[in-house]
Amino acid sequence: MASFIKIDDIRHLHLPNLLTTGADIDADSVTTFYSPDLQTVAGFLSIDSATDLNIQDLRSVEGALYANSATEIDSPNLETILGAMNTISATTINIPNLRTVGEDLNAYSVTTFNAPTLQTVEGELEANSATSFNVPNLKMVKGNLNAESTTRFCAPNLETVKGDLNAKSATTFYAPNLQAVNGALNAELAATFFVPNLKTVSGSLNANSAKTIDAPKLQTVNGDLNAKLATTFHAPKLLTVDGELNLRNTTIRKIMVKSPLARRKAAETI
Repeated sequence: MASFIKIDDIRHLHLPNLLTTGADIDADSVTTFYSPDLQTVAGFLSIDSATDLNIQDLRSVEGALYANSATEIDSPNLETILGAMNTISATTINIPNLRTVGEDLNAYSVTTFNAPTLQTVEGELEANSATSFNVPNLKMVKGNLNAESTTRFCAPNLETVKGDLNAKSATTFYAPNLQAVNGALNAELAATFFVPNLKTVSGSLNANSAKTIDAPKLQTVNGDLNAKLATTFHAPKLLTVDGELNLRNTTIRKIMVKSPLARRKAAETI
């Protein structure tokens, strides 16, 4: 066990028997970080220059994980990061047992993002370039969720996004338990748009490619609601669109629909 490790002017760091540290590992100068038995870092793990990583047995980081130069992050036993996780260069991230990230999870260049047990991100989840975005157990993101490049957004357990949710390129948007987006929801290209439990969108809702919008619990959109190709639009509890309602080339600005009779009359004008 070591209480603190700070490495300066060393390019290749081999710590094959290290199991745990009592505080931080600051090794920003290393290009090779080899510590296959390391399990717990009781602080941050900063290995920003390392392009070659071996942290196969790492299970817990009690601070942030900075690995901005690694082109691949494969950490099959990692369960918890109590701070942020920042990667700039990694195109593949495999973290199959990670459950919680305590701040932002920034994966700016990732194309394959595999986090099948991830449940909570206490900040933003940035995976803008990911074409493969595997988060089947994700429940909550307490900031923006950006998965703009994924062609299939499938988050069956997602309940809340406390910021924007951007899945602009997804042709399938499947979020059957999603209840609230506290920002904009962008699923512009989704031909399949499945949100049966969605109640509130605090920004605009963009679903312009879906021909069927079935949102039986939707009550409020505090921005524009765009569904220009929809031939079926079912939202019987919708009370407020605090912007433009764009359906089938018809635009109604800032409607307040507060009663069943008013809803029927609004439907007749569309």
